[in-house]
Amino acid sequence: MDQVTYIKRFMLRVLIIGIIVALVINIVWFKQIEETFFGEVAKRVLMSGAILGGVELFSAFIFGPMHYHFGYERRQKK
Repeated sequence: MDQVTYIKRFMLRVLIIGIIVALVINIVWFKQIEETFFGEVAKRVLMSGAILGGVELFSAFIFGPMHYHFGYERRQKK
């Protein structure tokens, strides 16, 4: 598998795990601060999306290539 395909799959795994974690956190510690319920949910969705977007960028340029080199590439050489 080439590096680009591996990083795309790695990013997809990171995104799925991040969505599950954000969903659990938002369900467990939900407290309405905004005036309306829609405003509170929209704020939480947008903030979770922004945080996950930053994590995805970080995983695409830092963690993905490192994981490919130190994990996948070394296992394939053995």
